[in-house]
Amino acid sequence: ALGAIRRVVSLLAVAALLLWLLPWSIEGTAQTLRERPAASFGFGAVGLSGSIVAIGAVMIGTALLAIILGLLTLGELVVLAISASIVAIIVFVFLLVIVLAYLAPAAVGMAVAGLALGQAWATRRWLLLVLGVLGVVIVTSIPVLGGWLGLVIVVFGLGAFLLTANARRRRTQPLPPPLCSQ
Repeated sequence: ALGAIRRVVSLLAVAALLLWLLPWSIEGTAQTLRERPAASFGFGAVGLSGSIVAIGAVMIGTALLAIILGLLTLGELVVLAISASIVAIIVFVFLLVIVLAYLAPAAVGMAVAGLALGQAWATRRWLLLVLGVLGVVIVTSIPVLGGWLGLVIVVFGLGAFLLTANARRRRTQPLPPPLCSQ
């Protein structure tokens, strides 16, 4: 029980910061999940697998680059390449942990709470967040089944986040300058 209380507090703390500072990350992800659940699950499965493959590819690529640079006796560049890849992997894993451990469960909980309470409660985002986090922690605390449900929650949440971030990226890309007509 104490572990579940700790999980609620930590999940609420990080999710509240995200909702306050980057509201699109939680609200947008919850909205995407409500509108496109199947796509969210599919993108989440691909995203989770792709993350593992990407980390492996960076490690293999760095090793090959280090070998090539070492053979060319460019030792300083070997250190630079290895250091850069270590930093890149650390940053990527840190962001992935934030999304998987905090953003995804909070957004899924918020989406489910919004569906359960109906449209009248849709504007009360803080209440939906608290109720959603409580629901996720309760569901994931079920012995044996909770771990599997947690994985499903993370996959749905990651996919919805990827879809939301991609849509946001497309909207915020600057337009190319107009062609001068002569």
